[in-house]
Amino acid sequence: MAEDSGDKTEDPSGKRLNDAREKGQIARSKELTLFAMLVGSACLIKAYGPAIGQGLLKIMENSFQLNRELIFDPAAPVNALKQAALDAALMLAPFAAILVALALIVPVVLGGWVFSWSALEPKFDRLDPIKGVGRLVSSEGWINLLKSLGSIALIGIVSVVLIRRYLNDLIALDDLPVTQSIENTAAIIEQCYLLLSLSLILVVAIDVPYQLWHYKDQLK
Repeated sequence: MAEDSGDKTEDPSGKRLNDAREKGQIARSKELTLFAMLVGSACLIKAYGPAIGQGLLKIMENSFQLNRELIFDPAAPVNALKQAALDAALMLAPFAAILVALALIVPVVLGGWVFSWSALEPKFDRLDPIKGVGRLVSSEGWINLLKSLGSIALIGIVSVVLIRRYLNDLIALDDLPVTQSIENTAAIIEQCYLLLSLSLILVVAIDVPYQLWHYKDQLK
């Protein structure tokens, strides 16, 4: 009994860690990936948002400018729509590519890169409703619930602070010209989105150490 208890307190051996990696079992933090993508997208919007907005506005303007030949061409509306969609896709492609890269790279930082066919095998035991309920009421399920509630509470608190901070600026938008009002609104949204995203670092600071500990604890 004492020997079994001692084994449970020791870190998993290198062989056990390697076997787990071969099965696709590595430490992962969804909160870390989400945080990186949110902050990354917020920074991209802040840096390239005006240029993208101007580009999309230009595409819209071009879509409504038709000469006489195009007006009497039945295929013109469809071709114009295709061209507008293509131009918009090409404009947003780098933005999407960076987010996809973040989604692939950030998890590697925590648990490393691993590919396992066994991780792709269907696990029919996950369809068992009894085991599903058991996972929900397990300690891990309660911890995930607490993390979700904590994230909601944190975002709510930060949102209230931001609303109080920008309330006067929002009220003043009514007295501004339309163009300037739109620009100021976009700037406020960008700033709030960035600050809300950054606030989740508190959740990440708790989740990452927990996931590393939980991963090793499962392999003991």
